[in-house]
Amino acid sequence: MTTDPIYSLDDVLKCLEDAKLRATYKAVGTVTGIHWRGSSLSSALVAAGGPSPRTSWVVQQHSGKPSPGAGTYHGDKTWWHDDLFVNVHVIIDPDELRQEVTKWKQAKDAEDGSVP
Repeated sequence: MTTDPIYSLDDVLKCLEDAKLRATYKAVGTVTGIHWRGSSLSSALVAAGGPSPRTSWVVQQHSGKPSPGAGTYHGDKTWWHDDLFVNVHVIIDPDELRQEVTKWKQAKDAEDGSVP
C-alpha cells in the first residue's frame, strides 16, 4: 500500500504561482493535510502571509475566486495576483494537484542539482 505524498503549503503555493494555476481549498487542504473546512486552511494561509498575491491561488470551487475568509476585506481585490485569471483551468481534484506539485518539485530538484 502506498501513501500519497503530503506537501507543504509553501510548496503548493510556489507550484501554483509558477504554473499560474488556481486550486480549490479542498484540493489544497487534501494535498497539504490541512483541514480545508472551517478555519484551519484559512488560518494557515494567513500564517503564510495572506491575504496576498501569493495566497490568492487558493480559490473557492463555486466562483474560482479567492476568499480572504470571514468577509474581512469586503471585495477588496488589490491582494489578488495580477496573473490570477491567465489560466481558465481551476484544479478541483486533489490527485491532479498532487501530480502538478510532484512534477513541479521534480523540475525544481533537477534545476538545483538535487536529482542525479
